[in-house]
Amino acid sequence: MKIVCYGDSNTYGFDPRLGTPGRLAKNERWTRILDSEPDSDRVLFYEMAGIPMSQSAESAARVMKELPEKLAAVAAEFSLEFADATKWNIACMFDGLHFSEDGHRTFAKQFLKVIRAR
Repeated sequence: MKIVCYGDSNTYGFDPRLGTPGRLAKNERWTRILDSEPDSDRVLFYEMAGIPMSQSAESAARVMKELPEKLAAVAAEFSLEFADATKWNIACMFDGLHFSEDGHRTFAKQFLKVIRAR
């Protein structure tokens, strides 16, 4: 399976405990966990929309609440499948934005469920 990951700091594996450009270890990032999948002829494009850090917490919360519905509508328009990761109960670090090590494992596990169901 070929997976193209285009995304934000969670795709990068940013670790706010380490400061810029701190990253989690490779084996703790959800993108590396997906590397264990066997090859096939499918190609997936995953976009993880980032919220600019300059936004207020209220503004970011509003965007995150509206985003899944908007992305689902775009996916439907192009006959693409959509999975709403906001329903996956992903653990975050102290900043509430970046996945913890457990959050990366949860995201990878849920993402793989979506992939395998296709």
